[in-house]
Amino acid sequence: MSTITTLTLVQQYITRYVLSTALILGSLGNFIAIIVFSQKKHRTNSCSIYLVAVSMFGLLSANLGIAPLVNALDHFNAINSSLVLCRVRGYTLQVTAMCFRYTLILMCVDRY
Repeated sequence: MSTITTLTLVQQYITRYVLSTALILGSLGNFIAIIVFSQKKHRTNSCSIYLVAVSMFGLLSANLGIAPLVNALDHFNAINSSLVLCRVRGYTLQVTAMCFRYTLILMCVDRY
């Protein structure tokens, strides 16, 4: 096997196993954080509200960013065939990632 073929296979294995594991664990962690910090006793704390927002943005970012990569290994990705859908997906991914970061910054400023 050539080096390029080997590197391509390594990239596919990393995408298939590492990214799918990160997606599952990240989604599970974000769901648990949303459930825990949405309870009545935590709703009065401003940090809990920020953590729920961060978890929602993290969940959206992970599912918009990682899930299509893992799915594209075995299936046809219809989003890439449409220019409008591809741009909307990319824009939405960037917006959710920036909202994730800005919410973390707001949470730090609020605690200071």
